[in-house]
Amino acid sequence: MNRPARASSVIVALAVMLTAPVAPAAIQNLEPALHPAAGPTTGEYWALIIGIDNYHHGPPLQTAVRDASEVRDELAQRHGVRRDRLLELFNEQATRQNIAYALFRLSDDAKPDDTVLIYFAGHAHYDKDGRLEWWVPVEGTPLTPETLLSDAAIQEELQGMKAKQVHVFHVSAGVARELRLAQPNLQADREALEQEQRQAEAHAKLEAARRQEEERNRLAAEQARVEVERRAEREGLLAREREERTKQQVEQQRLKEERKRAAADQARRVEAERQLAEEGRRTEEQAKARTDQRSKPIEEAHVRPFTALIPPPAGRELIGKDGAPMALVPSGEFTMGGDSLDNPRHPVYLDAFYMDKYEVTTSRYARFLQATGRQPPFKWSEVGLASPGDRPVIGVTWQDAAAYCRWADQRLPTEAEWEKAARGTDGREYPWGNEAPTSRHANFNKCCEWKGYTVLAIVGSLEAGRSPYGIYDLAGNVSEWVADWYDKTSYKYELDRNPKGPRDGEEKVVRGGSWYDAGPLQRSALRSRSYPSIPSTDRGFRCAKDAKP
Repeated sequence: MNRPARASSVIVALAVMLTAPVAPAAIQNLEPALHPAAGPTTGEYWALIIGIDNYHHGPPLQTAVRDASEVRDELAQRHGVRRDRLLELFNEQATRQNIAYALFRLSDDAKPDDTVLIYFAGHAHYDKDGRLEWWVPVEGTPLTPETLLSDAAIQEELQGMKAKQVHVFHVSAGVARELRLAQPNLQADREALEQEQRQAEAHAKLEAARRQEEERNRLAAEQARVEVERRAEREGLLAREREERTKQQVEQQRLKEERKRAAADQARRVEAERQLAEEGRRTEEQAKARTDQRSKPIEEAHVRPFTALIPPPAGRELIGKDGAPMALVPSGEFTMGGDSLDNPRHPVYLDAFYMDKYEVTTSRYARFLQATGRQPPFKWSEVGLASPGDRPVIGVTWQDAAAYCRWADQRLPTEAEWEKAARGTDGREYPWGNEAPTSRHANFNKCCEWKGYTVLAIVGSLEAGRSPYGIYDLAGNVSEWVADWYDKTSYKYELDRNPKGPRDGEEKVVRGGSWYDAGPLQRSALRSRSYPSIPSTDRGFRCAKDAKP
């Protein structure tokens, strides 16, 4: 690689050591090089001393290494050249690679004010006109150029040195000589280079100043933008606060009016329920009287009397559009929640509503699929394997459950409706009371793998687990989707009358324990959640609808 020469003068003397011995007097001829007319005033001396006696492929020499050593010692002792700046390569060390590396190091380490001396005692190769062409390293083979160091390459390396003076010595017939070669005048190049450097520095300063100005302008614009945004945010916040206060006032007034209406409705309903109960009692007494009259002959025959089943009072049950029986949950207040942070106890008032007595079964869901063409739910292919038509459907997403209830002209129950239907108004822990769950009450604690629909109980088969309103399987069998979005703080802010949960969210509320869960997880106040598009083998649903006044 060509590099611009920076030395003010480069003096090259090529010395060839053949088989003739070198006289020690040659050392004396180094004196002029160590005292140049324009010698260094602040610089250092560097030296590369090369001596080769034992060539691998050429005739040996006798005194090359000895003379090179004397030159090295002379430089150190007489002329004060520092040892760490004396590079020596003798015999096996003087390989082509090591010589090239030593030249590179001098080129890299020597400073502009330094002086470099190179002494080579060894074989060299001349062309037919007597011009020196090659240096022969210790492993070099004469007439094999790729094993030698070319004079041209060495001179190119020397031209690239930063040192002001470079001397290359070689001894012939006991006399040290140095060959002076003309050097190009680099003054113009140096001046041009200095001019370019000054221009580059000036340009860099202008560019830095321009960038600083741009950065200041950018920061000022950014600060102005942030200030505008903050002002707009403050104004928007104040407007939202005013709007929120207005909404709260309107909502409070609405709630106050609703409470008044609810109190009047409650009074009317209580009276209606009292009349209905009285009518039911009279009907029961009349039916008992008729039964007693019909039973007299049979009693005389000593046969146990037959007691007819008393139909539910009018309005207590109805049959939904899908054919499923629904039980009435009367209006009124109950205590909702438990003791956890996201589920605190609090009073809630609910209007009367109807809820499915049983979880939606696979047979009813099959009719829904046939009528609507909706995609079957997860694990639907297993429905026919155990004839589970009277077992709850599983694997439905929240969207599936909501679609079924709409098809049946109903809806999913709210979370508050589900909990009241499960625990009534006396604050019981489980639908049947405060007794810990057993296999008589619920289908539970069958963790952990789905084994098909046979793991589920027939809906309504566990009589001891009924809720106060005659609704079955609100604990165990399958957990159930409800209408509300989940929010762990929703109880703190929701209405105390007919709450419907947050307006939006990411997960839907799931209520009730399942066949998978342990006994303590069957409590009616416990709540869980799931993404509405995620089906599960332990989750189903039931529907609800408003009770018309």
